[in-house]
Amino acid sequence: MKMKSAMLAVLILINGGLCVGQNKAHPTMHLYAKPTKSHFKRGETVTLSYSLTNTSTARRLVGASPAIGSEISLEITGPNAKSVPWEGAVYNDRTPGVIELVLLFPTRQISGTTIIPTSCNPLGEGGYCLDKPGRYVATASYRTSNEAFGISTCDSLIAAGPYRSEPFEFWID
Repeated sequence: MKMKSAMLAVLILINGGLCVGQNKAHPTMHLYAKPTKSHFKRGETVTLSYSLTNTSTARRLVGASPAIGSEISLEITGPNAKSVPWEGAVYNDRTPGVIELVLLFPTRQISGTTIIPTSCNPLGEGGYCLDKPGRYVATASYRTSNEAFGISTCDSLIAAGPYRSEPFEFWID
C-alpha cells in the first residue's frame, strides 16, 4: 500500500494535480489505426498497425504496448452490415494489476502492431468472428486501464481516454 501511495504522490508532483477535468472537445491524444494490408485470406491473422500521439501541451502516461482486449477495443461491422461481437472468453494477456506505462511528452508517440484476436466459438479462446468473406469496417478506441493505478482516472497526467481512431476497412477473401 505504501508503494501505491508513493507512486500517486509522485504523479501529483509531476503534473501538479491529478484531476483537472477532461476536455472532450479537444482530445489530448490522437489514435491512428489501420490494418497492415487491405486483403486477408480466410483464417489469416489480421494485424493492426497503430500509433498514439500526445497532442496536448502536457506529458501523458499511456500503456507501453497497447493490445486489443486490454487498452485497445474495436467496433467492427461485417460484410452483412451487422456488428461483429466479441466471441468467447475475454482476452487479456496481462498479469492482473500490472500494466507497463510510458510517459509521452508533447508531440511524441508510441507505435506498433497488434493482432485482432479471432474466434467463432462462444466457448473458445475469445476474439472476433471474421469468417465471412467481404468488407469489414472498424474503429479502434484506446483507453488506459483504471487498474494501472487502482484509482479512478481522469484526463490529466493519465491519458484515460477513450480516444477513437478514424474508421478503417479490410477485406476477407
